Order: sequence, then structure tokens, then C-alpha cells
Amino acid sequence: MSAQPSAYIRQVSASCGEPAWLLERRLRAWELYSNWPPIDRAQHLWRYTDPRLFERVELDRRVGTGPEAMPAVLERNWRQGRLAAYAWVLDGQLRACEIRPDVQARGLRIMDLHRAAAQDPDTLAALLDSLIAPAHGKFEAMAHALWQGGVYLHAPGGLDCGDPVHVVCQWREGVPLAAPRLLVHVEQGAQLTLIDEYSGGAAQGSMQVRSLAELCVAAGARMHYVAVQRLGPRAVVHATQRMRLHRGAQGLAVFVHLGAGTCKTDVGALLMEENAESELLGFVLGHDRQHFDNHTVHLHRGHKSRSNLDFKVVLQDRARSAYTGLIRIEADAPFCEAYQENRNLLLNAGVRAQSIPELEILNEEVKCTHGATMGPVSREQLFYLQSRGIPRPQATRMIVEGFLEPTLRRVPQDLRERLHDYVIERIGVL
Repeated sequence: MSAQPSAYIRQVSASCGEPAWLLERRLRAWELYSNWPPIDRAQHLWRYTDPRLFERVELDRRVGTGPEAMPAVLERNWRQGRLAAYAWVLDGQLRACEIRPDVQARGLRIMDLHRAAAQDPDTLAALLDSLIAPAHGKFEAMAHALWQGGVYLHAPGGLDCGDPVHVVCQWREGVPLAAPRLLVHVEQGAQLTLIDEYSGGAAQGSMQVRSLAELCVAAGARMHYVAVQRLGPRAVVHATQRMRLHRGAQGLAVFVHLGAGTCKTDVGALLMEENAESELLGFVLGHDRQHFDNHTVHLHRGHKSRSNLDFKVVLQDRARSAYTGLIRIEADAPFCEAYQENRNLLLNAGVRAQSIPELEILNEEVKCTHGATMGPVSREQLFYLQSRGIPRPQATRMIVEGFLEPTLRRVPQDLRERLHDYVIERIGVL
């Protein structure tokens, strides 16, 4: 490390104008991380990824090298009127943020999370850490201590933004540590669609990424959340996300993992009250020696709550994927429904995939099922396409598209085209 941790944390907090209570939380989180014993590889969720990959970080606030141009996708979609708002975070600093006037007039707020903590301390102190506490895990504690460049998004009750909000966290080459943080508060009856994208960084030197996202969805509200990870091939990512759903709330979370050399995620939904609904869709497309380790959780605490999960994985070369999915239904949450499906398409013999579905059902009045498959590209399908003059690489890409298409069709129409573009671009290099 290039700086003493406590001095580094104080420097970050002071430069961002944070209140004293937030600095104290950071310091306590770092103390918790520092005193955490080494993680045992025999622990259930660490069997497939070496925790030592995430232990050391370089505490250096260097900015990256390269142009400071806003991502073309933001500029284009904003100019075409396809966004309700956007925010661009470059190398841990909020560089640009715009909200369409009609949406801003109805109360949508997007702002730097550091500044929000100073301006509205009561609200932020109650919301921050309420879904992901520092004690959640060792590297979550690290992220709580070191985060920088956070974004706060607030949708007041009854607001319907219509078009999506797009947040891009971008890093240039040479940034050693990226620690983004997202806090979303969707009040009662509001409707919000958010695209949360990570891009750039670590094409040559390595970059450590520690990410936190807390999504608070009140009663009767609806949130669509899309996380797209397109980081450079030498990025090492540890990301944790939770969505909390109250009475009658509906949440859709879509995770698209395309980049990074190593990516370990822990994502899920807390269905707190009656009739809460959660759907989680995942897309992993790995090649070369990429390593993905994804854990999902659906925790049912409210009766008559419903969850659905569909996680698709495509691997090529010597890529690796491990998926662990937990459904837990509490004893006082009867009449819940839950389904979990993980399917893996293996494009050659050198790849490896593991799939571990888990059920913890603590009452008998439930409907709960799960399934997992893995296998190679069908020889019959390849033969059929090639016999009609389609070259083998193109035929393989067509099969991959067909494998992913049923899950893409479950994405709302306003997002499907955008996600399709990301996925098709990635399939082009398989």
C-alpha cells in the first residue's frame, strides 16, 4: 500500500466534504476489515475463488491517463431524448449530471453521494449501510471504508420517469483502485428504471474494484435495475448489491457480466413484506481466462411474496464460472413462490462451470423449484446450420444468440434493445 489506511481514508473524506459521522463509519469499517481473520478457502462461498486476490489494494488516488470524453452511449441517448437523466463518473469523480426538466420538476434527484450525506444527513445516515452492513463480509467492510465517487438517486412518491436513468462509472488506464457506491431510494408508488454501467480501466496494469449498491424500494413502487460490467481484462472485481422490496413492490434486476479478468459478485433481493415480487436475470459471457463467481440470494420474509431467477452463462477458451443461488423462505412467510434456473453453454472443452442451487424452506406452504443445466453446443444444430452454407463461427454465434434470447425477451421492451446491443457486441468476440 502506498499510504497509511487511516490517513488515506481521512484524506478522501476531507476532499469530498463529508460530515464527521460518515468519516467515523469509514474508520470503523476499516478497523473491522483489518481485524477480520483470513478467509478459509473451505468456506462455502469461497471454494471457487481465492480470497487473496482481493486482500491487497494500492491506496493511491491517481487519476487515469487518456481522453476525458463522455461515453458515446450517454451522449447519443441523451441527445435523442431516450433518457430521463444521466450521470457520468470518471476516475471516481462525478463529472456530469443532467435531468430532463419535466422529470426534475417532479422531484427526481441525482447527486454526488458525498455531497448528499452532508446536505441531508438524517436521510442518508438511515439509508446507508441499511442493506449491506460492513459486517456483511470482509471485502464489504473494505468497500465501506474506501468508497469514492458514489451516486445518490432519489425518486419521490408517485414519480414515473418514463425513460431510463443511465449512470456510467468509467475509469481510465492507470487507476489502481476503484470503489464506486450507489444508493437508490424509490418512494411509495414511484417507478424507476436505472442502468448502472462500469466500463474502462485495466487494459494493461491491474485495477482492484470494490463495489456496493443498495436499492431501497418502498411499498407499491417498481424498480428496474440493470447492472452492466464492461471493465478491462486486468480488473479484479468484488461487487455486492441488495434490493429491498416492501409491500406490493416489484423489482427487476438484470446483471450483465462481460469484462474483468476476475469478477466475484453477491447480489440479491430482500422481500420484506406481503406481495413483494422480485425477478433476477443474469448474463455471463466469458472467454480467454476470465473467471466469474456469482452468488445470488432471494430472501422471503413477507408472505405471498414471489421471486424468479434466470441466469445464463456462455463460456469459451479457458474461462471459468461458478454460480451459487440461495432461496430462503422464512417460517412466518407462507404461500410464497420461488423459482431458480441456471443454464450454462460451454463452447469448447477447455472451459469449466459449476452450478449449486440451494433451498432453505422453513415452512410447508410454499411453491419452490429450481433447475440447472450445462452442456456443449449441439452438434446437430451446428451441422444443420453449416449444411446451409453458414460458416462454423457464425453458426456458433447464432446458437449463442438463440440460447440467450428467451431470457432477453423477459426484459422490458424499453431496455431490451439496449441490452441486446451489449450482448451482441460481446458475442462478436467469442
